[in-house]
Amino acid sequence: MKKVLITGVSGFLGEYLVATAPENMVLLGVYHNKKVHFDGVRTQQLYLLNFGQTQALIETFQPDAIIHAAALSNPNYCELHPEAAHKVNVEATQKLVKIAAQLDIPFVFTSSDLVFDGTQPPYNEQSPLNPPSLYGRQKQEA
Repeated sequence: MKKVLITGVSGFLGEYLVATAPENMVLLGVYHNKKVHFDGVRTQQLYLLNFGQTQALIETFQPDAIIHAAALSNPNYCELHPEAAHKVNVEATQKLVKIAAQLDIPFVFTSSDLVFDGTQPPYNEQSPLNPPSLYGRQKQEA
């Protein structure tokens, strides 16, 4: 059975990923504050900025893939708390990528439509980025 680690499992996207995952997968969902429970899914609190704990969890669980859906995604919060948002949205993402690369684990990073300015939809992966908010710029940087 394939094992998948999902960060941000308590968020909208994280919950969707759990709900739509194939039944033959072993999932470990990590969350920061909002405790969640899903039948048949192990969930665990994890502060992604505790890089030692994060690496230890990944090494212990030995996932076949990591889906990184965690973020400080409220644009207003990011504008008011740019350093805290940068740590979660950029630094934690970069650390997770590094851990995944070192352990040869496929890594999926979720971005946001807020990397686009909204002036020339529809967008695709080749569309030029022009984020109008700090949150969008952090997703682009990550």
